[in-house]
Amino acid sequence: MKEKEVKKNKGKKKKSSNVFSNYREVKSKRAIEWEKTRPKAYSEYRKRWVEYPKELKIPGFPMHMDLEASSFCNLSCPFCARTIRVKKGTWRENKHFDLGLFKKIIDEGAREGLCAINLNNYGEPLLNPHIVEMVAYAKSKGILDVFFHTNGVLLSRKMSKRLIAAGLDRIVISFDTPYKEKYEQLRVGARYEQVLDNIKGLFDERKKLKSITPLIRINMIQFPDLTEKEMGDMKKNFLPICDSIGLLALDDYLKTTDVEFKEGYKSKFICAQIISRLTIFENGDVMPCCMDIDGELKLGNAKTSLLKDLWNSKKLKGLRDSHFKGEFYKVLACRRCEWAIKEDLRLRKEQN
Repeated sequence: MKEKEVKKNKGKKKKSSNVFSNYREVKSKRAIEWEKTRPKAYSEYRKRWVEYPKELKIPGFPMHMDLEASSFCNLSCPFCARTIRVKKGTWRENKHFDLGLFKKIIDEGAREGLCAINLNNYGEPLLNPHIVEMVAYAKSKGILDVFFHTNGVLLSRKMSKRLIAAGLDRIVISFDTPYKEKYEQLRVGARYEQVLDNIKGLFDERKKLKSITPLIRINMIQFPDLTEKEMGDMKKNFLPICDSIGLLALDDYLKTTDVEFKEGYKSKFICAQIISRLTIFENGDVMPCCMDIDGELKLGNAKTSLLKDLWNSKKLKGLRDSHFKGEFYKVLACRRCEWAIKEDLRLRKEQN
């Protein structure tokens, strides 16, 4: 893969970025075995995924892309950025990703060394009627890691069989708690028993088909009231029917983040997304970051531009320069990003 190294800022401590700063995972033996079955190219990609942000190296093409298979959703989770915008009437639009455009993007990605795609952003991918075909097409073109996040409501046994046959590498199911009442308060519109049965169904179908893929991960958002007992019950009840449990930091989309910074302040925070990935909305609009929900940093549109050109565009280079100079906060969308603010504060405390 072609790559170039970004010049590093001079200073006592080398600047770097951490791709896993807001995430941790509990893995079963099955997850470790799954990793061992991956081809060498996958292991090399995952090594670059961690090392490039640390070293501030920019590949010639994004290693990973988030493609919003659908911006529709069948749930109304109160903490979700999409739900909040739908209620305010500011959600961009409801649309499925066009299959022809998807294939165009995958074809370019396959030529340029794209390693991974996540088939969602803020919508539910299983609502897209072409989701299985999208998975199969990406795998046929050699994409190493094809996965998506889902609320699991539409993950029937029939759908599970089709996704396994299509070659889906990983599936991440949002299931934030082992407790029914709390779950249904968080995942509004979902039934606890149905989604739990769907997870068990996927696990069973994978076993019947003697397949090790897709890797099944349950994602939990770490809400403030998460207890040790709840986490213990989650491991006890869910690790037998999945391969790992991911723990995500909570982003409060109801809070308006706009912190003031002193003139000349140099932050240690550098966003890993501008080094490794692109996000493409359901309408083809291309963003440098999956947190750019409203498209404030739009680079262009995949219908009319090559992604390689957008990746190496003057606009994205300028965004990277702001971060590398320690001035992420001069980009309005980044200064409003709760994750960026949290990371900046954490790094300041570490430094002191």
